[in-house]
Amino acid sequence: MESISRKLSSLIIFCSFLFGNTDVNHFIVYFNGETESVLIDSLNEDWIYYKLNLSEESKVVSTEKVYFIFNDFNRMYYYGWHLKTNIDRIEHRSGRLITTNNDTIPYRDIQFNRHMIKPEMLVTSPSDTAFYVNFLDIRKLESDFSILEYGAQRGFVWSSSLFFLFKGFSSDFVPQLSLIGIDSTGSTYPWVSYMVPLSVYGTMVWDYYFNKNTIYFNPTMENVLFGRSMYIFSLSHMIKSKSMRIWRRFSKSNFGQKVLYILNRKNP
Repeated sequence: MESISRKLSSLIIFCSFLFGNTDVNHFIVYFNGETESVLIDSLNEDWIYYKLNLSEESKVVSTEKVYFIFNDFNRMYYYGWHLKTNIDRIEHRSGRLITTNNDTIPYRDIQFNRHMIKPEMLVTSPSDTAFYVNFLDIRKLESDFSILEYGAQRGFVWSSSLFFLFKGFSSDFVPQLSLIGIDSTGSTYPWVSYMVPLSVYGTMVWDYYFNKNTIYFNPTMENVLFGRSMYIFSLSHMIKSKSMRIWRRFSKSNFGQKVLYILNRKNP
């Protein structure tokens, strides 16, 4: 009996040495598909603190620069805003799916499950059969060109905003509307009537030329980058995220905490 216990204890000691390193590797994916294998210490809404594998050097990266993070158990660790937005844009559209093994799967509809432990998507084929595909097995999705509606929206907002920025709410924009007492067309209305549609069509052509209907997901691990950057320019998101960062920094500072304490006392 004693010999059996001694053998078991020896086996346990051997296994502890063999499998003693229990660190989970994390893979930070950037907008261009570059992947970095790291050990993450912690993260918050603004920063990710990590160490490179085989190195004790501590590093930090802004969450605004990261597309997403997963670990070597094929579980999601962090979803970036740009990835979430790309998912929202391509969901419930038809197209084709290309896996990391270069298999091509056409689909009629696609729906994402944003579960952190088991990230996957429900794919409906043209024959109406449905099946799940692991999110991290997908190289890219090539949607139909209905996704160009976002380019059309962007062109309309940009061109209209520029006119209002330079002219304000001026009558120069207004067409002739005799029924409400406007007897002449505004001086800049012809420019608006031409430039806004041209801007809309221009952004759609731009998105078509640069393959904005293709959304990349998991890169291959042979340092093959994405075909284009997954960064989405959004002025409203930039203003919101910068404002929230400044607010969090202020609320955590000594001065900010004193100000908030005083305000809370005045408004119980």
